[in-house]
Amino acid sequence: MNSSRLEVKDDAFRAFSPARLVDYIFWEGLEGTGAEILYRAHLGRGRGPLQEENGVALRLFERGLVVLNDSLSDQEVEVPVPEDLSSLVDPFDGAVVIQATAGRITVSVRKKKARVYLAPAVLDR
Repeated sequence: MNSSRLEVKDDAFRAFSPARLVDYIFWEGLEGTGAEILYRAHLGRGRGPLQEENGVALRLFERGLVVLNDSLSDQEVEVPVPEDLSSLVDPFDGAVVIQATAGRITVSVRKKKARVYLAPAVLDR
């Protein structure tokens, strides 16, 4: 089976995200997949436990947010964030910056996909 570059990138984010949700250190060869940014996704310690609702699991970290949508529909999730995470970068979609409004960030994750959102400082390293 020949996977497209986007499929491999999606799969890498989907494998990385549940591993980080439960504090497992993910290590996989990602060169040439478009998911190499995950090598730099040093999220730090969790800021709380894993949260699950409506088929979406998420966890806030010192330097980012991990969201896994295991449901059969696209989901938009609103997450309360501390002031130091008032903006997050979505490295999957070309480093799009997402800004918090009133202490909350809203992220969209397609069905059966996962995303990692990073504090801008993580990408500056």
